[in-house]
Amino acid sequence: MKNGIIKGGGNSRYLKSVPDFLAQYPDYDSFAQAMASGTLPIDLNGVNPQGWTQLGTPLDAANLLSDPTAGSMGLSEEESTPDVAFSHLNAGKLSKNGDALNHHMGDTQAAQVRNIELTTEDMKDQVGQETEKPDGTIIFVYE
Repeated sequence: MKNGIIKGGGNSRYLKSVPDFLAQYPDYDSFAQAMASGTLPIDLNGVNPQGWTQLGTPLDAANLLSDPTAGSMGLSEEESTPDVAFSHLNAGKLSKNGDALNHHMGDTQAAQVRNIELTTEDMKDQVGQETEKPDGTIIFVYE
């Protein structure tokens, strides 16, 4: 993901309002009063690329937690939020009901595994590494 960097020239976004804006706010005083009271109707109507040094990666559901990734973790559509996914990872619940977890090793290799073991014992020299047992169990060593 890339962070967005606004140039700071005041033109990073477009604004849009109601079609009869000029009729509702015919002079500066009515415009300023609506703005001050928080009733001025506007929408942020997109990004103006000329107002940005670097456009960031859009924050949307597909970028935060895609449906295929959530499904591979055993999460339903209703519970597939990043927070729930992180809590499942933290609790070691990478897959519900013993379903296979699609575990990705690097960018190119993927293996279907049935179990994941998290361990801190007897493997201190391998912290941060993962190995696969003949039965398909992945062992991940953490501190």
